[in-house]
Amino acid sequence: MSSKGIFRSFLNTYKSFIITAHANPDPDALGSAVAVYRYLELLGKKALLVLDAKIPANLKFLLNDIDITSYLSFANNNKHFEATIALDCSNKARTYTAEDHIIWSMPVMNIDHHPDNTMFGDINIVNKQASATGEILFDLFYENEQSLNHNIAQAIYVALIGDTGGFRYGNTSAKVLNIAAKLLDYQLDVAFLNMQVLEKQSRKAFNLISDCLSTVEFYDNVATMYVPYNMLQKHNIDASQLPELVNYIRSIEAVEIAILFLEVEKDFTKISFRSQPHIDISKVAKIFNGGGHKNAAGCKLAGNLDKTIKTVIKAVKNYLNRTEAK
Repeated sequence: MSSKGIFRSFLNTYKSFIITAHANPDPDALGSAVAVYRYLELLGKKALLVLDAKIPANLKFLLNDIDITSYLSFANNNKHFEATIALDCSNKARTYTAEDHIIWSMPVMNIDHHPDNTMFGDINIVNKQASATGEILFDLFYENEQSLNHNIAQAIYVALIGDTGGFRYGNTSAKVLNIAAKLLDYQLDVAFLNMQVLEKQSRKAFNLISDCLSTVEFYDNVATMYVPYNMLQKHNIDASQLPELVNYIRSIEAVEIAILFLEVEKDFTKISFRSQPHIDISKVAKIFNGGGHKNAAGCKLAGNLDKTIKTVIKAVKNYLNRTEAK
């Protein structure tokens, strides 16, 4: 049976669904979750979005009238749902839930595009060549113009521009552009969506950026930037409300690897890696139990920020030396 057939069969089997995605959702994760919610709504199904995350301010418009329930609240209230759809998650841990959480006790459909997906679902629709989970959803949803509506198309478009960098990254294929063209038939405000998702930032974020740019350092073709926790406190801003800071150094001439160290809590750092097409930076992320894509990956490390930076830089240099030696 085709992926579309498997997907339709799963939806036809149940009447109510939990929808979840990875913690700290980016445009692909949240866009995909909203797209599935709206699609189930179109089919007359019951759906609940369950996430433990602060939604970035620039993405809140997607939710509109959709309420988010936390994992703890869902477990305590014991609301009855029949199945779970997990989106843009390479493994259960990326949702920050326990293995025995109630959402995993029901049949799980895992829809994702990450190369390191662990196939944790009872049903797995994983396309590692897809640019975004939103691309997979379009393939699953679309039959004709009546298959989608404005809200579904908008959510998928947000997912696509998030993971392709507004159709600028190497994962932008002819297929992705054709999908985008079809989505525009649903009266999307492309100028608003591109600005809101890719460019919009608060004044607090802008002021913080002016500080963290002074932390940029270069190690030959590697550029780093760091945001210590006290900088977040100084500007009274939560880490979830920051733009993709790593892109500020990714675009510098001759930089092949860009690394952002974001200390989201004292002595706990989120690390974002970006690389040029010929470097598989996900291999470095995996050293620290992280993962992601070939040119965009990440991990999290506990410990002193200075030591974390030195440890990661050493690992990157060792990886580059091994790569060059081959």
